[in-house]
Amino acid sequence: MASTVGFAVEKIARKHVKAAEKLFEELTVGREFRKSREHIWRRSERQYMGKTWMNKAEDPSTDLININVSFSTINTIMPHLTGMEPEFFIAPFSSDATSKNARIQEAFLNRMWRHKPVGAQLALKKSVFDYLVYGDGFLKTTWQIVTRSKSVDVAVDVAETFVDRVSPWDVWIDPNSEGVDKARWVTIRVWTTEDEARADQTLRIPTGFNFTIIDPVTDADEDTGDRPYHATSTSRKWVVLYEMYDTVEK
Repeated sequence: MASTVGFAVEKIARKHVKAAEKLFEELTVGREFRKSREHIWRRSERQYMGKTWMNKAEDPSTDLININVSFSTINTIMPHLTGMEPEFFIAPFSSDATSKNARIQEAFLNRMWRHKPVGAQLALKKSVFDYLVYGDGFLKTTWQIVTRSKSVDVAVDVAETFVDRVSPWDVWIDPNSEGVDKARWVTIRVWTTEDEARADQTLRIPTGFNFTIIDPVTDADEDTGDRPYHATSTSRKWVVLYEMYDTVEK
């Protein structure tokens, strides 16, 4: 975790200060809790890459044989899990649901799965790999309002949907929950540049707020996640944002 993370309290509306402090405290607890699993994740990574032998043999002339069961198993299972072409069916479940709404959601879900610009199938393949290696795989669905031409003279605003894979190293979940669906809060770490963050209209950055610049190449944080490969420079200053979702208080 960066040495200076959080929020400029003096720049936040008074009604949001307690909420921000609460979420920051929960994230700190969640990070400490997850450390108990990270050594298992690293071991799984090493097994997949064939780095099983951590210590040298007592006899230098001894041949060490490594049968990489993890690599062969994962690469055999993945095509069966991700190569299918499913058809999604939705039926009304809650008391206020209707068959009409179910059909609309069904059509939307099937289109979202097959429409390549959405990226659902590619993201699923990556998250399935994460699940087989780490035991956790995450997808994130976002949308953006964009203007599209309906005719030569008419333009309309439409919601474009996108599905992206999120690295398990970049996700923290309420440690008192049994999964994402029952979590009271979920946090996602995002690497971006300072210029991109300030240009992002979905972010509310307080006036005068100074980001903590982090070099992804030399940063000592061990849970690397999907960090950039380019070092911080004068023209590209990397920062870390934490998206925190409170599922209780919304």
